[in-house]
Amino acid sequence: MSRVPFELARQAARLGCTAKYCREDKSFEFHLDGEVLAVVFPDGAYAGRADGTETAAQKAMLKKLRKAYDAVCEFLTLYENGVEIDGISIFPDSRVLAFANGVYFLGIDLGLFRGFQFAALSRSSVSKFYPARKFPAAKREFLLRSGLRTKE
Repeated sequence: MSRVPFELARQAARLGCTAKYCREDKSFEFHLDGEVLAVVFPDGAYAGRADGTETAAQKAMLKKLRKAYDAVCEFLTLYENGVEIDGISIFPDSRVLAFANGVYFLGIDLGLFRGFQFAALSRSSVSKFYPARKFPAAKREFLLRSGLRTKE
């Protein structure tokens, strides 16, 4: 079963949405103001509202949910395809998501109920650890530290 719905539910709670688990189809429904905004299925498929009757607040939340969904799909794909690290006991369940110019981009799985963390790591230093909701910032730090991108 995909971790996408679980990770998105964690992020949606921080955004102010509520998530409800549906046992029948194992999907998560995301609610705002008592109304269903979106549904995420076990395979990771996302279905937003199709009726076009959202309020301004609901449209804003849908936009945030879509952005969070895209980030969750991206980091889970990177994590699943990442290389496991042997011999680094301080980072159990971690994988190298990317490597460039002596800088590693790590994804660390803290478990189903705690989510993921990310960090840029070189021989001389470790960046701060970023929670999953700050994945874009962690990715940006890796790109800057590795020299793949310059400050804008």
